Amino acid sequence: AVDAEWGQSEGLSLLQLAVDVQYPGGRGMQLPAQVFLVDLLRSPPTATLAACQELLLPLQSGCREHVVLAFSPANDIRRLQAVGILPSAARLTARTVLPPGWVDLQRCEWGLGPQPGLQRIV
Repeated sequence: AVDAEWGQSEGLSLLQLAVDVQYPGGRGMQLPAQVFLVDLLRSPPTATLAACQELLLPLQSGCREHVVLAFSPANDIRRLQAVGILPSAARLTARTVLPPGWVDLQRCEWGLGPQPGLQRIV
């Protein structure tokens, strides 16, 4: 799951990534979820940004089973593009097209109406 926070400026201040991993070859054994908080105010190392890109662009990194869960990510996508974490070449419009491998939880069929809030879904 992904969420981005920003302050007064157009840039990002914090990127939150929650990663849920199954043990490879471990008969479906589930490892505890890991949460990463990436401070973007301090210009993280290139390796950190590359790891974020790998997690946020699963199909580009060759992972077919990995999905990115987000909730109404239009602004998050725009800001991730602005700081170069997501590619801006395609200029995705998050309201209609998500990056490959992304799922907008607000647009899933929950039976809660056309655009339920996060509190109703959770």
